[in-house]
Amino acid sequence: MKVAIVSPFHHEPLEQLGHCMRSVAEQEVHDAHSVEHVIIADGDDPRKVGEAMKLAGIPTQKFPRVISLPVAHADWGDCARGIGALDAVARGFDAICFLDGDNWIEPAHVQTMIQLHKRTGADVCTASRTICRVDGSPMFFDKESDGAAHVDANCLFFARPAFHLLPFWAFIPLSHAALGDRVFWQMVKHTPTSHAHSEARTVNYRSRYAVHYRAIGEAPPPGAKDNTATPAASVTLDPVFVLVPS
Repeated sequence: MKVAIVSPFHHEPLEQLGHCMRSVAEQEVHDAHSVEHVIIADGDDPRKVGEAMKLAGIPTQKFPRVISLPVAHADWGDCARGIGALDAVARGFDAICFLDGDNWIEPAHVQTMIQLHKRTGADVCTASRTICRVDGSPMFFDKESDGAAHVDANCLFFARPAFHLLPFWAFIPLSHAALGDRVFWQMVKHTPTSHAHSEARTVNYRSRYAVHYRAIGEAPPPGAKDNTATPAASVTLDPVFVLVPS
């Protein structure tokens, strides 16, 4: 399988972007599978990709595909994910994952998703994640992104039979962009798409949400976000976007 990992970025520190990119470059895939990193500069300077690579010590032959969007969409990466995904679809990839520019994946992430897809036949596969501090140190195993009620965007793997869902990233209203992955997962569950979940914690999520720090009795870091956005349940999914494969 040819797998694309789509990463939107907008003003992430170079160290974090480099960490993200190195985790993709170091994916351990077998049986002639391949991985390409598709990075979307969402209103940010695309030259930062090269700077982050140099800082992270990534070989030049691992240079990713970079798509530059001249104006930031200010939608938490939703539109950029959709654009990157469609670029990969048009270039013939067999599967698509997502990874934000400040997060990273374990070396076995893609191989784990491929094996889950092959074993179950599921069109959408999901990984488990570890919640980490801003400095990258682990806090706890996240039980919220469980492959049922909720799936974080970084934990998604789409095989070709589910590619018809990918454009929906761009249809998420700005009023709900902060919870875009929750809205997107509701879209997945509203379609006759099969999905399977892996308990392997192959995604690392760098949290800036106060609730995660309070959950373990720590004071949130300066600038931490409160979860005060509009609940995803308030979105009405337009039937025109609930697509059924022919």
